[in-house]
Amino acid sequence: MMIGMELSKGLRIACERMLCICVITTPLFFFCTDSLAYDDVKPEPSPVLAIASKVLDENVSDRERLKLIRSNPQYAADLLQSLVDDIEPGTEQELSRIPWLWEIAVLAAEKNNNEVLARILEVSLPKKDLPVSDWQIAVIGGGLIFELSKNGADPKTRIHEIVARDDLLNRRWNAFLEISQQVVLDPKTSKGIRYDALRVFALSDWKKVRVFLEELFQSTVAIDPSKQELRLAALSAIVDVKNDEVSSFLVNHYSLFNSKEREKACLVLLGSKKSVLTLLSSIQSGVITSSRIPKRISEKLLSHENLNVRRLAKKLFVG
Repeated sequence: MMIGMELSKGLRIACERMLCICVITTPLFFFCTDSLAYDDVKPEPSPVLAIASKVLDENVSDRERLKLIRSNPQYAADLLQSLVDDIEPGTEQELSRIPWLWEIAVLAAEKNNNEVLARILEVSLPKKDLPVSDWQIAVIGGGLIFELSKNGADPKTRIHEIVARDDLLNRRWNAFLEISQQVVLDPKTSKGIRYDALRVFALSDWKKVRVFLEELFQSTVAIDPSKQELRLAALSAIVDVKNDEVSSFLVNHYSLFNSKEREKACLVLLGSKKSVLTLLSSIQSGVITSSRIPKRISEKLLSHENLNVRRLAKKLFVG
């Protein structure tokens, strides 16, 4: 009887111990099982990386790559970052990517969103003590500045609004303005990049830009073709220079311009009512003869939206 009772007591103690082990270890088992299951789950691939991969895939058509960029404006800055992370300046790789980087910048300028523009500048502006690369000039000068201007915004004012919020970004922008003139003057730089650099440099202090233009237009004798192209590009770039002296500069140097340059200069002067009146006044006073105004320009003046401009133009060109 005593033996039976001892056995029953021992069995009861053993069962209680087993129950305790099960209670303690079961949650731990499920926790471990859940952890293993969680570790096995693979994160979803980033849509930016997927888009970047296709943009860089030569087997994907240019049309499809352009569609990928333009249909994903929300990823513009991140996509730009992804495409330049491993870029090698001065190589064929950089050259092949510049058109797609430019497309991203154009898209960002079209949307004209503060945060996106700030991120594009953050990614593209050279960091302190690092050399400027062609892709950076193309993105900012040929992409952002050109497209903002094309869409009616004032690039200098717009970019200043963005960089003024961040002291470091502002310093990088000002340094970039200084570097841009060196790029413009470097004959080793490709033609397209020099022109894009001109769009950047035009947003510098007007006094510096004016000195550059004075030297560029001081003579029309024996100008080499590359210098001639640079003069035309400069006249296109100064459309973004919002300074009253630009009009007088163009009028005073008009006699130094060839036919193509005269048309470019006049198109800049047609940019505002005030500069249009400056042009007409210079014709009226004889500083510029009406015969040296391109026909396309005189037609624009004769059909101008402002009645006073039309009347004065009719007097000067029709009689």
